[in-house]
Amino acid sequence: MGVFGRCNSGKGRGLCVWLWGDNCWLKGTNMKVLIVGGGIAGLTLAGLLQRRPGMEIVLVERAERFEELGGFAIGLYPMGSRVMHGLGVFDEFVKRSREMKGYEVHDDAGKLVRRFDWEKVGEQYGQTRLIARSELVNVLHGGVGDGVDVRMGRTVETIDEKENMVGVKFDDGVEEVFDLVVGADGLHSKVRQICFKKGESFDPEWGGWVWWMDLNEKGKHGDIVENWGRGRFLGFYPTDRRMCIAVFGPNQEIEIHGDGRKEKVKRYLGGLGAAYEGVMDAFPEDEDEVVYWRLKDCWSRKWHTKRVVLVGDSGSAVLPTAGAGASMAMESAAVLADELLRVDEVCVERALMLYEKRRKRQVKKVVDQSRSIAGMMIKTTDWAMRMRFLKMRVLPRRLMTRMVVKGLREPI
Repeated sequence: MGVFGRCNSGKGRGLCVWLWGDNCWLKGTNMKVLIVGGGIAGLTLAGLLQRRPGMEIVLVERAERFEELGGFAIGLYPMGSRVMHGLGVFDEFVKRSREMKGYEVHDDAGKLVRRFDWEKVGEQYGQTRLIARSELVNVLHGGVGDGVDVRMGRTVETIDEKENMVGVKFDDGVEEVFDLVVGADGLHSKVRQICFKKGESFDPEWGGWVWWMDLNEKGKHGDIVENWGRGRFLGFYPTDRRMCIAVFGPNQEIEIHGDGRKEKVKRYLGGLGAAYEGVMDAFPEDEDEVVYWRLKDCWSRKWHTKRVVLVGDSGSAVLPTAGAGASMAMESAAVLADELLRVDEVCVERALMLYEKRRKRQVKKVVDQSRSIAGMMIKTTDWAMRMRFLKMRVLPRRLMTRMVVKGLREPI
């Protein structure tokens, strides 16, 4: 039930729509939202929320420039890329990415075990496309208008949540009040640390190095190629203009710094290093600064309080083994925006409750699947490796694509 009337809320005069909700009146006034984190989830949310007139959005990012938010290659499934249409940046995304044509699994010597055709999935549900994370951030940033107050080189210091507002102190000493604070600040989320209990984490004690090189002929075909060796992994991910290379193994074996790093990593790869000698020649030199990527996820049992909410990796960081973290983050941001656009600042908590209800079960499935794949990837015995590749050879294609297909068939 709803009625129209004149209002003076202290935030400006105008026509208000009053809706009767459970134990509260929903009054059509402005809402002031702080988004902490200018990565994939944060930029997606800001771009979608800006569509609502009167929505005041502040986005803070601790990096000084978006160009600093570089990183690895991302495979964006249709459930993530379709959000681009709502942001008005889909064509730009296609221009800067490459269609994933297939997925190949190779053994410890680089020999093909099996290839999965991904084009058939694309024909029915939409393409999976590969893009550099830095390029994806730039595309999403292009969908954020001037109406969003973007503050670089800033993050939160303290968060003081009250019944009807949230007081925030930033790391530059500035204090401000918001109706809602969104934690979109990644795996090591400051918002989660301040407002929520420590999340559950899975650590396979693996990690690795990621670097880039020019596309080779194989990469131009659009196939992801992964070599699953005995306690080692080498992957190739072709994007629009470059190839992303990833080497992973046990932290105690492969986390090497300083002199001799390149040769030690190459030796650790053994036959894989020899099979791809040209690729290993492009591995960063010992004096080059490269971030070691520890494979670790995070699952927060609770995603929201009354006026603080987590989205993307801040509440549910997915291991890269499933290749779905960015897609899940964008889809979750779209659902959160959908619920927030239905309420005003009085009933924010209801929107957060419905957002968590709509997303948590689906995201948990992906988190569990990524952990299962990680467990299979780190096998080291002969018997375990033979069983792993046997499963790969007999695995029905529909099971390989089930996560993507099911995610596109189910409502969000």
